[in-house]
Amino acid sequence: MIRAEFDEEIRRGLEDLIGRTEPIERLEPAQFARKVPSHPWSLGQQFDHLNIADRGMMLKLKEALANAPNTTDNTVEHTLIGKMIIRGAGPGGNVPVPKGFGPGPGPFTAEVAREYSARLREFRQLLQDSAYKDICGTKIKSPMSSIVKYSVADAFAIIVAHGQRHLEQSEFLLRN
Repeated sequence: MIRAEFDEEIRRGLEDLIGRTEPIERLEPAQFARKVPSHPWSLGQQFDHLNIADRGMMLKLKEALANAPNTTDNTVEHTLIGKMIIRGAGPGGNVPVPKGFGPGPGPFTAEVAREYSARLREFRQLLQDSAYKDICGTKIKSPMSSIVKYSVADAFAIIVAHGQRHLEQSEFLLRN
């Protein structure tokens, strides 16, 4: 895939997540505690987990991009481990939650959704700021496990896939 296509795909994914989160930001606190029997986490816990995961990813990305070399390479390819994580963390994936990345018990308010939405906007700006950076050759250690490394390009795709997974679960909770 060429870099412009990748950037557009990630930007659209982030925009979609922001748009889907905005109505949730206006919900009453009681709705963030809502659970259904088929889901172990409440709406608030879905967003708390996303915030925990994305805080770590933001730190790793900022550090990596600050040190990433510029490039003229116009292609983007995911690493093998990146492809596996994107698939596992995305919709339909079933990767277990690593220790320390599970949500707290609450109570939660709309602030968890607002925090998530604000961070998505930060990721969008990081993507834009990385336009001339080597996002395939620059590697980061996963915030989940320091022995797992993948590219910055993988990280952006993981953020979108993971967000899609939990937004689908959140929307299911709101419908049921």
